[in-house]
Amino acid sequence: MSREVLLALFPYVISALATAVVGIAALKRRHDVSEVEIFAIYSFLLVIMIVAFILELVATRLVIKMFWDDIQWIPAIFASVVFFVFSCRYTQIETEGIRRLYRWLFAAAGASIILVYTNGLHGLTRQMPYLEVPFDAYPFSILVYSYPAGFWILSAFAYLVTFSCFILLIRHIIRTAKHHRWH
Repeated sequence: MSREVLLALFPYVISALATAVVGIAALKRRHDVSEVEIFAIYSFLLVIMIVAFILELVATRLVIKMFWDDIQWIPAIFASVVFFVFSCRYTQIETEGIRRLYRWLFAAAGASIILVYTNGLHGLTRQMPYLEVPFDAYPFSILVYSYPAGFWILSAFAYLVTFSCFILLIRHIIRTAKHHRWH
């Protein structure tokens, strides 16, 4: 690999390593905090997504780039659901209804992945893929495709689940801050 390619990949490699270190550090604390194992799984899903992105970047053929792009969907979709499980457990709002919601969210994530991997049959998640080199100085060709309805639905699913996590965690911070001010 050329120096230019290595420099372009450097931030992604550092990101993957840092996220892996966070996951490993979390696992070392699993005996202290029960939710930390779920957070470690979340971290490792992000590592998989970053590594798949790196492999997509360095791939030179369209079919290989599409393969690594598809691989990125698995941790992207499941990470949002795992983060939701973590958020619920951390904020201590686990009820039977929430556990049922976990099952539905994991089932929806699995169905989403099936949709991605059967795209050749229906074209709902990616259409008209091709490789493009934006300008001469950029060291990678880029996978470009149009975004049909399935892509937007899957993206909305992941973002809504993640946004709900932020709401749960922020609400928890506000409530615990109020509780600590009274003491």
